[in-house]
Amino acid sequence: MISNLRARPIQGYITDSAGNVLRNSSIVIYRNDPSGLVSADRATSDDEGYFISSPLPNGLYDIYESGIRTARIIHSPDQNSIQCFKALKDNYYENDLTPFSSLVASSELMKFKYFLQIEPEEISVDIFGNTFPVYDVDLSALQSGSGDLYDLSEFLVLRSDSRITVSRFDVEYFLPITASQATYRRIKWAGIPGIRFREDSKIVVPLDYFSIVAGSPFIISNNGNDWTANTVEVLSIGDSNPDHQIITVSGDSDDTEYVRIYNRVGIGDILKLALDAPAGSDTWYGIITEKGSYNITLEKWQSSRFESTYSPTEGDDVLSIRAFHGMFQGMTAMSSTVSEYFNVVENLSQQCSGDELYNYSGRY
Repeated sequence: MISNLRARPIQGYITDSAGNVLRNSSIVIYRNDPSGLVSADRATSDDEGYFISSPLPNGLYDIYESGIRTARIIHSPDQNSIQCFKALKDNYYENDLTPFSSLVASSELMKFKYFLQIEPEEISVDIFGNTFPVYDVDLSALQSGSGDLYDLSEFLVLRSDSRITVSRFDVEYFLPITASQATYRRIKWAGIPGIRFREDSKIVVPLDYFSIVAGSPFIISNNGNDWTANTVEVLSIGDSNPDHQIITVSGDSDDTEYVRIYNRVGIGDILKLALDAPAGSDTWYGIITEKGSYNITLEKWQSSRFESTYSPTEGDDVLSIRAFHGMFQGMTAMSSTVSEYFNVVENLSQQCSGDELYNYSGRY
């Protein structure tokens, strides 16, 4: 049976019997296995007695300080989440995937795809099969050729033998947490459909820009109030095709608010721009493909749930910026312990909702 690799750190404060915090204390964490105690991690408390371990999977753990057991913890990172791990190549069409770096160079990040394999808690699909309900239909019959995403004609170039789950899933990702790192990047995508490419293959969650719904923005500029006129504007239009616009936004290096945004966003993140258009403020969504000299180049995000309402022109002022976590450069190079940082939860509220990109309500 495939083990559950989901993990979260164990953290807390270490004190003596009188309740005084123990500073710079050496802490050893042991996991209780059937064969006995196994050393799982070590940590050192800070000046306030706080310690944090590396991410650890489900299990029973003993915490020792100076050779004395101070606590026993039943560690369960998330009882509602679904086991996930990097998808096996025989479960999807590897030839359909293009490296992240190649797509960045061509400003085609909309075509990036990545897969996480999912299965219910404590169940291996190798033995029990998958318990999520699946639309067992010939999807080629739904492809009208009109390019309408609701007809699934562009959904990851699905084959006729593909299957789609009834359920929708939220995916949450944490960059690795270490004892010396107090903050970490938290990324969340909502309402992602699960699919399997062949009738007998495992279900995977596709991570691509068409299917993800970005979580809350991690940057919100103050509605443009921190900028004086014309300090942040559309510098150039690289591709004016309405279906594949590429624009470059330029900011003033003396503006601390713009510099803060510039320094925190990265390649693959999504920006929502409020633009000072002729008819009033309009929005435009783009995926960052390049940064340099305080210029940010963006490819249009073609999500139908977050539609751009305006075609930018050179010289348009940017009134405000909201930044959302998108894909990231190292996603396809992650090790087999990928699921230590990914958390998948079934999202029933997104199932067949009217604002969902792939809406199956009333179809079957």
